[in-house]
Amino acid sequence: MTSPRTGSYATTNCRHGRDSFAAPGSDRLPMTTPHTLRRRCTSRRATTLAMLCAVLCLAACQVRSNNTMHVTDWDLSPEASATYHYLLLQDAKRSQNATMGRYAIDELLTIDPSPEVIAEAADFLWKSGNSVDTRTILQLGIEEYPDNIDLQLMLAQVFLAERQYDEALKTLEGYLAQNPEDIEIRRQLADLMMRSGRNLEALNLLATIPENKMDPELVYLEARSLGGLKRYGEAIAMLEDLIEQDPEFLEAWAELAYIHEEMENYEAAERAYAKLSTLGDPSRDLLLRLVEMNLKLGRVERAVKYVTEGPEQLTFYLPATTHFVEAGQYEAARRLVRDLLRQHPEMEELYFTLALIEYEGFKDTEATATALRSIEEDNRFYERAQRFRIHLLNESGDKQGALELAREMRDEMPEAVDFRLMESRLLESLGRLEEGIEVARQAAEKWPRNTEVLFNLGSLLDTAGAKDEAIEAMERIIELDPDHADALNYIGYTLADQNRELERAFELVAKAVSLKPDNGYIVDSLAWVYYRMGNYEKAWELIQEAIGLTNEDPILWEHYGDIARELGKLDEARNAYQTSLDKLEKESDKKRLRDKLETL
Repeated sequence: MTSPRTGSYATTNCRHGRDSFAAPGSDRLPMTTPHTLRRRCTSRRATTLAMLCAVLCLAACQVRSNNTMHVTDWDLSPEASATYHYLLLQDAKRSQNATMGRYAIDELLTIDPSPEVIAEAADFLWKSGNSVDTRTILQLGIEEYPDNIDLQLMLAQVFLAERQYDEALKTLEGYLAQNPEDIEIRRQLADLMMRSGRNLEALNLLATIPENKMDPELVYLEARSLGGLKRYGEAIAMLEDLIEQDPEFLEAWAELAYIHEEMENYEAAERAYAKLSTLGDPSRDLLLRLVEMNLKLGRVERAVKYVTEGPEQLTFYLPATTHFVEAGQYEAARRLVRDLLRQHPEMEELYFTLALIEYEGFKDTEATATALRSIEEDNRFYERAQRFRIHLLNESGDKQGALELAREMRDEMPEAVDFRLMESRLLESLGRLEEGIEVARQAAEKWPRNTEVLFNLGSLLDTAGAKDEAIEAMERIIELDPDHADALNYIGYTLADQNRELERAFELVAKAVSLKPDNGYIVDSLAWVYYRMGNYEKAWELIQEAIGLTNEDPILWEHYGDIARELGKLDEARNAYQTSLDKLEKESDKKRLRDKLETL
């Protein structure tokens, strides 16, 4: 769910928000820089800065457009030259001419390495998608002008856009240490602290601002920090006071709605969102919140109205109709999607939503298949629709039909990995395991660095009893992705099951558990490693945890019985073995469990 803490879904005419860097290449300016670039800088450090900054402009002095008029040919004064190159830089921004822009930056930094010029250079580099050089030039600028707040804020925003929250905080905290009375930097720092989850620090920082300096935006930030600390009552009181003083304070309304939603007070949240929608042109996200709130309140027709009166865009219709499915309002969802398709037959993606509705809500496989067949080959949902069709055929028992469609799609879309995976698995389910392994091998040759493909191959090899080859495939996976929990678990469990390399088995499975602590199968593997190592008490603790997470697998119950038996808990072992026996299908497996029961 979008939160007003990370970019309000309020409205498009927000009055209280502050601009910030978007991603590299964005058209949004981080700040406005003055047009006057006439101040000469004569300090030695500034000259050094200019030389260093010029290095950033990769080919500015070497690769210049043949069509660029060299200002030195005109013998202009430094002031006129600065103005000329500033205008040249603006033209480069408009035309997205990187070479011209770097040349203009180089000249400007040589003539006048002022904070304004550095900011212009950083802005251009950022819009060109060059985040590394943007950071470098700002850091050099801050070294020369440590008291310049604009450069500090720009650098912090760069780090923020790159999700380097700690670096952004360090930048602003360093400036604040040098300028402890600066209210603006405290405002920015508090906001950044909240973005990175440091709400208590933000609240404490805001508390250092004198009461007579607390403007409405600072009070709003204080309310946000209280909300982040789940001190909802205090936050709501502050926000309501702000709204009473300024009924059009959009962010305050958004935060108030968000807090009520967090408290599951959907009635109050809906009222706040509805009020927010009247204060400007409501955003897509705001309308989606209204749809969801009304569905939670059982106001289905009002939710439908928000959809039908909302923007006629697929990017709105898809998530909006999905909210109806998630709310279990299948009848209304089907009616709504059908109406939208009548009005917008070109929006074929909605047929996929209709298929989900028919499948999940009405268990109508024929209607589901009909909806999926309505998605044409040139639609971005086509591949997804075919995967769904294969699933339907397999689920209905037509495994051969599913296999034929998987192969048809494999030939039609040879670069689509999923159809190869489905083909190999369907062959296995048809009792044609060797063919399935061969398809999996071909896929692994085609995509040797695809961990999903390699895991599929390893799993099939394991089913065939080729444990060593399976481990080899899994070893390749953890070379590519050391944090692949399932591959780590497979290798560790297999080693433990074979009662060898137990120290390595422990390391691998322990890491897998740290990555997926709620996976019962992986917790069972760790229990089994401890069992093999003779630490039955720890194994007993973990197998109980594993059964609490996953209690349908007969192997886990067998492990439970084995560990209980070693601890002398014979009644529990007997019950576990019987549970495992009841869940097993293969006669050979059943015989193994009967033998264990007889030994108790």
